[in-house]
Amino acid sequence: MKKPTAKVKATLLYTAPSWKENSLSTVPPRLNYLAKHELSGDWVVPLQKSDNYTISYIQEGKAIIKIGKKRFKAEKGCIFIYKPHQIYGGESVKNYHYQTISIQVDFADEEFHHKAIKSGWKDINYFPPEDNWKMRKVLDVLVKEAEKKDKNPLLIKNYLMELFAVINEYIENKLKSKKGKKKGNSLMAETCLKAKAFMENNCGRRLLIRDIASEVSLSPFRFAHIFKEYAGVAPVEYLIKTRIDKAKKLLKTTEKTVSEIADASGFSDQNYFTRIFKKLEKITPSEYRASK
Repeated sequence: MKKPTAKVKATLLYTAPSWKENSLSTVPPRLNYLAKHELSGDWVVPLQKSDNYTISYIQEGKAIIKIGKKRFKAEKGCIFIYKPHQIYGGESVKNYHYQTISIQVDFADEEFHHKAIKSGWKDINYFPPEDNWKMRKVLDVLVKEAEKKDKNPLLIKNYLMELFAVINEYIENKLKSKKGKKKGNSLMAETCLKAKAFMENNCGRRLLIRDIASEVSLSPFRFAHIFKEYAGVAPVEYLIKTRIDKAKKLLKTTEKTVSEIADASGFSDQNYFTRIFKKLEKITPSEYRASK
């Protein structure tokens, strides 16, 4: 059954004074409004977009928030930021009473907006409770001030600027973490490629994990962990496969005996070589040679 469009109970807590009333209104960021929104029962908020930044601070309940093609679980303590021109919406979960503090902000500053987009933070919309405590701390005092009868626009402006400073710090740290991860992946790839080349070029001789690890300047334990994580197989498995591939090539292109091929491929024991070969190829080395 299709959910009905949400009926929102909105309580306006603060609207920005006009520039005639307060010169602070001409200085970005401008807090257009701060409101408490409440929804009950079964509902859906149709997809929409805004020309401004909208902050949603979840106070009660649970919901599913949709931002573009992504879906997020919203619950108490979560913070969402919808960026200008982003499409977003939401729907209820199990008829929870749902309450948010919604803050719409106009930066009136295209330079800031385009700089933010270029930096990559436009795609970071969700701030989970476990690591958004700095934001919540500022939001709580901002909301408390907005709820007062004798609101202080100067304090509200200061809290708003502090909030975006904290948000920007959070996002910059997250972006640095992503870059660090990419750099780490690049180093892992380089390490694995170097290790693979070393194994392929030296598979005919006796090799231990510590020999390969030494070649890539890592401890055996660290090397084994990195190789398995990136290549998907343990170094020993890759080495055995490399040796079997070499043996297959020798069986097809030379007249060497199976014993000689086992030795040339890095297997010191012919019986072990035959057993491993059959396990991987489902036939014996002799049967493989006869099939050419």
